[in-house]
Amino acid sequence: MTDPPQQPDATPAARTAPGLHWGLKRSFLTYIARQPDGRCSVTDGADLDADGRFLFAFADPAAPGDRELRLCGELRFAAHHGMLFVRIAAPRLVVEDARGQLFAQVGLEEDAPHVVLATFAVPDRSVALSGPWTGTGLTLTDDGAEVFGGVYDVGEPLDDFIVVPAPAPPGTTDS
Repeated sequence: MTDPPQQPDATPAARTAPGLHWGLKRSFLTYIARQPDGRCSVTDGADLDADGRFLFAFADPAAPGDRELRLCGELRFAAHHGMLFVRIAAPRLVVEDARGQLFAQVGLEEDAPHVVLATFAVPDRSVALSGPWTGTGLTLTDDGAEVFGGVYDVGEPLDDFIVVPAPAPPGTTDS
């Protein structure tokens, strides 16, 4: 990895591919990119979007109004000859009212339990979960801070994300 992904645009209209578009944390990505042995892998349903952010595909079709979105994909970051290792896999977003939690599998085990990595706000509930929407004000939880080896404190900000829903199947409507 040589350059960190770019920061998200302010509007969800910039995204077209369905899924979660998330830059994670720019300073972390910059740090990994600057390490001689810094590595990033994006696999298992994750990809990079047109703006260089991580794109997690939907694991299950999401229906308008769903309060939990399951995604697939895995990010792995390594540096310092393996002394730094971060895995974020199979994220889930759970939204209740105008707040949400971002869960992810962490650690080396493929069947690791999901932990709450971060919390976030959903500023515009009128579009949340039925059209493109943005999660803002992401902050690390206790478990999230532990994922990064205690380098970041609880409450450390992460990058905002954008969710673009999959198009409705032919013959269906959103209402």
